[in-house]
Amino acid sequence: MNPILPSGRRPNLPAGRYYDGATADWKLDAYGQIAGTHPADEGMAMSILVTRGECKSSPTTGNTLRSIQYLGGKDLGALVEAAVLDANPLQRLVSSGDVTITSIYYEIIDSRLVVSVKYVNNRVATESRLTTSHEKTLTWYG
Repeated sequence: MNPILPSGRRPNLPAGRYYDGATADWKLDAYGQIAGTHPADEGMAMSILVTRGECKSSPTTGNTLRSIQYLGGKDLGALVEAAVLDANPLQRLVSSGDVTITSIYYEIIDSRLVVSVKYVNNRVATESRLTTSHEKTLTWYG
């Protein structure tokens, strides 16, 4: 489907949309259009920056980091890692080889869990035939 704007023109929709976790909305470019990104990067953003169940049209999208209740336990690292690796569509992106998780960091700041996930979008490196790392970081604030 390609919607028509009130002006009568069709918007130029990107393959992937840039999700801004700080505003919980799609980022707009200077022309008021949805900013584009690679589809694998969009999937990673939705996996890490959205809490599972918040997206009514896709209730299985996102992570379960908010379900971690006790932030002082010795197994907190394992719980964080499990919640990240269980995120949807992150599981599919990793299993298909589109994305490689390089690290998962967490810390407690002002009694809030903060999780940073570093990953490489393998499709960008393959498509552009580049050998340099395309590592990106997404940070979730509980």
